[in-house]
Amino acid sequence: MSRLEILVAGLVCGLIVSLAFNVNMAGELMKSQKLYRDLSRDYDELRQSYDQLNESPSPLVSKSEAIGIALEYGGWNETSLKGMVVSAALACYCIDGGITLLHQVAGHIADFGPRTVGNATFRYLWVVAVSKKEAPSGGAGSHSIPPPGLYFVDPMTGDVTSYNDMMLGRSWLLP
Repeated sequence: MSRLEILVAGLVCGLIVSLAFNVNMAGELMKSQKLYRDLSRDYDELRQSYDQLNESPSPLVSKSEAIGIALEYGGWNETSLKGMVVSAALACYCIDGGITLLHQVAGHIADFGPRTVGNATFRYLWVVAVSKKEAPSGGAGSHSIPPPGLYFVDPMTGDVTSYNDMMLGRSWLLP
């Protein structure tokens, strides 16, 4: 082989390596551009969900409305409420033949509607309790389980039921 043939073979090999390198770099560039587009899309979706979280709906039935609904349902009046304390909290429950408290609401909720998974329904409810005021000394007889009035109010519809109705099987809440 002459020097010219060696030089040409070297240049051809160099061109082949350069071409292979450039093809590889182009592939990497296309992958990074796709990754950038995917990350940009994911960021936009995350931003939208964050914006929706900050605009999460309030329950249609407010805490004070839930208390009013429960007291009316239970037949409570000014006289029967003497010596009693009324409290209310929004909580998430699992209903699967019984009712189990999962957690009280402490943050934003995107949807207050019920969700069913298998035989269990998960739903948010206002829990309104009417209980006796504690004796100043915290003495015996100041607590009752369940309290004299325990009501569950749907935060979307205002439907109400009581603990007693559930125990007697007369509640829309339990299947």
